[in-house]
Amino acid sequence: MRVLLVEHNPDCAALTTGALQREDIDCEVAPDEAAGAECLALRGPFDALLLDYSMPTAALQFLLEARRTGCQLPAILLCPPGNAQVASAAVRAGVADYLVKSPDLTHLELLPGALRRVVRAGVAQTRKPPGKPTGDTQPVDLSQPCEDVQRLILVDPLTGLYNRRFLPDALSREFAASLRYRHPLSCAMVDIDHFKEVNDAHGHMAGDEVLQGIAGLIRACFREPDLAFRYGGDEFTILLPHTGEDAALNACERFLEELRAIPVAPARGDLAIRASVGLACLQNDNFSSHEELIAAADAALYQAKHNGRDQVVVADVAQRETDPAQAAA
Repeated sequence: MRVLLVEHNPDCAALTTGALQREDIDCEVAPDEAAGAECLALRGPFDALLLDYSMPTAALQFLLEARRTGCQLPAILLCPPGNAQVASAAVRAGVADYLVKSPDLTHLELLPGALRRVVRAGVAQTRKPPGKPTGDTQPVDLSQPCEDVQRLILVDPLTGLYNRRFLPDALSREFAASLRYRHPLSCAMVDIDHFKEVNDAHGHMAGDEVLQGIAGLIRACFREPDLAFRYGGDEFTILLPHTGEDAALNACERFLEELRAIPVAPARGDLAIRASVGLACLQNDNFSSHEELIAAADAALYQAKHNGRDQVVVADVAQRETDPAQAAA
């Protein structure tokens, strides 16, 4: 058997390769999705794919691109602890199986058997006579992009909001539509105040609860057509199409008022969470590009931090050259 492992961590790759070689399984290693695509094109054939879910360039994105090029190899997802829910959703979307990386490396003992199982299942599927499948199993057509996989690529698993990968495309699309049809577009950047202190004092599980609570409050306070993203860490971005400065400012102020009134992590008692917001609005061609729009919102966010936090600052009155170091969260 010959498998392709797409894994960005060389130590993990070495451990996985060694475990497979002891079971007479040949393993080719690619450190990112670009190298993985090259291996598929030039160094095959392979019997299966091993994908590291935590690699920076996204295992599921690699899988989706492989499907689009007609690759029908069964794939096993290797995910870090805490991502089992996302991994099981990936299985429902067409990934053959997943294994959680265990600190004691026991998952490597299970991996050879899992590979043989999915490869046998794949061979059996290709040998089925044509016609309607029988029973409850329905072969997955790996040559077609899968909407569930696409969703997993674009959605942050912790908060359920869109992730940063999707933001440039959505922002450029909304910016172009705003210019073309002459309607306003607002962009808000939200940052949790003193979030590091929450993690330090209460632990990262409490921090995760806060992030989930903030995401839920964003969904409640903004309209359904608005697009909310987890920008990274404790920072969020909200795009408000067809929304001018006054309406966007009211929405952001309402969000902060609700945050002051409603505990976003009720299981943590009286943990008080506050946030700062920077807001920029495209109206009358006042921004020349979508990059300039989001940069203005980011500058306004830094100004809100500098002014004392727990407030909204609009980009028109923000000091565009504020030093980010002055606004440390």
